[in-house]
Amino acid sequence: MFSICAPTPAQCQCRLASSYTNGERSKKNIATNDFDSLVTDIESDLKFPQHINFVVCWKASGAFKGRFYLNSLIVGEEGSARITYGSTHQAYSESSNELRFEVLVLQDLLNFLQDPVAEGARQKLVYKDD
Repeated sequence: MFSICAPTPAQCQCRLASSYTNGERSKKNIATNDFDSLVTDIESDLKFPQHINFVVCWKASGAFKGRFYLNSLIVGEEGSARITYGSTHQAYSESSNELRFEVLVLQDLLNFLQDPVAEGARQKLVYKDD
């Protein structure tokens, strides 16, 4: 079960939604208002990418670009690489190009459902590899 936290700046915007044990490693699912707040927590050593399995967020503003590359699974045939049903993006570490976890960006999904062509074009611009 996921719990979405209150999006107030005074509070941590990321909350543990659920966890499971995968062999010896415990991975977490995280729900947050903005993907960038999770990146801030990672940079502050409050959370660690190797402990995250799946992230649900409302938006990804773009401040994550120094730390992660988000590969859109909404564009073209990219969705065939999806591991978790419903994920819209895969987060790769910029430093090693290693897949860290998958992300469901709700705003992108809703935009895609309303206008797939326009959102596909926006995905190519916003999440392109610089």
